[in-house]
Amino acid sequence: MGHDGPNTIGGRPEDARDERRAAVCEALDILRQARPRRQALPQRQPEGPALFPQLTRQEAGLQAPRWITERRIRIGQDEVSLDKLALLIVFILVGMYGILALQYVRTQTVADRNELAVALVTAKDVVPLRLTATSGFPSAANGTYWGRAGTDVAVLTLSDLPPAPEGVRYRGWVQHADRWTSIGVASPDAAGSARLIAEDPDLAFAPDALRVSLEPYNASQVPLGPSVLTWPDH
Repeated sequence: MGHDGPNTIGGRPEDARDERRAAVCEALDILRQARPRRQALPQRQPEGPALFPQLTRQEAGLQAPRWITERRIRIGQDEVSLDKLALLIVFILVGMYGILALQYVRTQTVADRNELAVALVTAKDVVPLRLTATSGFPSAANGTYWGRAGTDVAVLTLSDLPPAPEGVRYRGWVQHADRWTSIGVASPDAAGSARLIAEDPDLAFAPDALRVSLEPYNASQVPLGPSVLTWPDH
């Protein structure tokens, strides 16, 4: 039995082609609908200040690990301690230099005064004044005074003085009119000798009277105790 062709069964060839085309389109639609939708990826944030905001030192310290923060604190404390130590050393050095300078000035002052005293005692144009013992005091005791007009340094040497009684001490005095000038406290050695070197503007004038008296330990502006050596003789 002969055939008219492969597409003649069930109708015309054009109808078969239309059916196939419709089936293919339907299948494509099904595949298209079944394909998973690609999710939109989030946009990449641009690099810049927005990702790395500027933090203050306090905020950075709060966000840093604890051991880093503690180390920073220790370093800061060490720096403060070193500054204080350096300042303390400076103060100590300044104080030491000040003390040394003061001691040097005092030593130099004493040396200059002693030099003037030696020059005064050895000067040929200076006539010493001799102090003698008062009545009731050992007659061997005596004193010698060197002074020069225009020189504010004076020297008083004492000899053969007995030990001072308890509670009093020997003090030398120079009188100008009605004003007395103390020239120091004498502490005789075992032989009864002592030397006083005084410096005062009043000593640049010739004295009206000289006296060595036994005075209490509290200082006074005028002689209060009994006189043991005097010039001129009374």
